[in-house]
Amino acid sequence: NMKLAEETGDTILVKKRNDLTASYETGLYSKSYFYYWVVGNDTLNLHVSANEYKKDSSLHLYILHEEPVLFKILLQKINSCLSLIKEDFYLTKLSSLYFKSPVYYPDMAKELSGEYEQSFGKKNISIGKLNQFLLKSWLNTQLNGFLYPLDKKVERYSIEKFQIVDKKEYKHYLPNVDLSDYPGFTIEGMGVSVQLESK
Repeated sequence: NMKLAEETGDTILVKKRNDLTASYETGLYSKSYFYYWVVGNDTLNLHVSANEYKKDSSLHLYILHEEPVLFKILLQKINSCLSLIKEDFYLTKLSSLYFKSPVYYPDMAKELSGEYEQSFGKKNISIGKLNQFLLKSWLNTQLNGFLYPLDKKVERYSIEKFQIVDKKEYKHYLPNVDLSDYPGFTIEGMGVSVQLESK
């Protein structure tokens, strides 16, 4: 349901502090907040989790959602909550971003699939090659555009358990989604992890 990604007049962005006392995260994070959008009594699809590491006060953003969303719209959403994030964290310390697998972003799946096929057909490639591919990809262009005002750029990518997935498998991830806009295959894994460096 792509409507979840559209801004509506009565959408409110909510911030909630994570209680770190009751989990393993106590030793790891100095602070942690959730940011999410609410309409009426319903929370929308998307949560941004911001976490500051104790050891070096670096900031890490995790993007969480169940339904697919266009990646370009997702970046606008994250952008719209940066001013709230800034109240509690130093954006200069932003060190990593974590997104779901490309299959959750129809535009990313389509663009990366086309670029990948041109370079490698449908062969699996090494993690090093995958990083090089992603650094030259549509995804990198989108992300560096988003990061530019923050004086950051992408240093490297990793996709844990990286593999190629055929369209017929997508329904395992997205059981209730119309897949007609999706490419014949996409790259997939346990999410897309992005390490950042200062520009």
